[in-house]
Amino acid sequence: MAQACGVDPSVSPPALVVRTLRRNLSRRDPWVNMLRVTSAAFAAALGGADTVITAAFDSELGRPSELGRRMARNTQLLLSEESNVGRVIDPAGGSWYIESLTEAIAAEAWDTFRMIEAAGGMPAVLVDGTFATRIRSVRDRRGSAVATRKAPITGVSEFPDLHEQLPVVDPAPSGEPLPAPETDAATDCEPLQPVRWAEPFEALRDAADAARASGGSPERSTRGFSSRTWARSPPTQRAHLGQELLRSRRDRCGQLAARHHRGFRVRHRGGAGLRGRPRTDRVHLLLGCRL
Repeated sequence: MAQACGVDPSVSPPALVVRTLRRNLSRRDPWVNMLRVTSAAFAAALGGADTVITAAFDSELGRPSELGRRMARNTQLLLSEESNVGRVIDPAGGSWYIESLTEAIAAEAWDTFRMIEAAGGMPAVLVDGTFATRIRSVRDRRGSAVATRKAPITGVSEFPDLHEQLPVVDPAPSGEPLPAPETDAATDCEPLQPVRWAEPFEALRDAADAARASGGSPERSTRGFSSRTWARSPPTQRAHLGQELLRSRRDRCGQLAARHHRGFRVRHRGGAGLRGRPRTDRVHLLLGCRL
């Protein structure tokens, strides 16, 4: 890329600073965020990042707690000092899977760069909406996969803990957004909106919890409900459907266990009752709980 842009080869390459994603973090079951942040930081190291900024696992709940900040720091230390990913020039070198995937991504990215240049450069595709349209198309496909649980989110749309105790953190500081600069028709473009994949399910959980706390019954209005029904429902109706989606899976697991194994109880998130069962019994129970 530097050669194609006419950069002097004797000039040192720019430092690559990588920040872990916010869009794959969740407010519900935030402990899983530690795994997400660790995977992202490790991927950044494999990709050759010079600096990696890791998010606190509870950053979506408000101001990160002392534990959240310490875990974010220790994630970097463990990867650097114990995994030694920073001491290897190319940690993924020789891996056919990673190298072939890298080649495919690079080829697709190069085609995108050529498309942007052919259209007149980045300002042109921002103003005419071409760039925003491409991003929106990908965002909608991924959002649809999350909504129908084809792309599950652990702790949110899959294996939710309905009785979880969230960490207590201070509220995030509030402030007025900076005013937008003055533009004219020639430089005005559609802003790129940030997304977080777990937000729709979290909104459902919040609304359902509020309805239950006020004496309502979300389950009563959601019989015969499916995830596709929820994905096609208006936002106001989704608030009453969310809790049933999350509770029905656990209830179904308990019914299957009681039907096939008297006295057996499937515990939420774990299956301590699976211990000691024959292998075939455990396989049948786990497949049944997948629904």
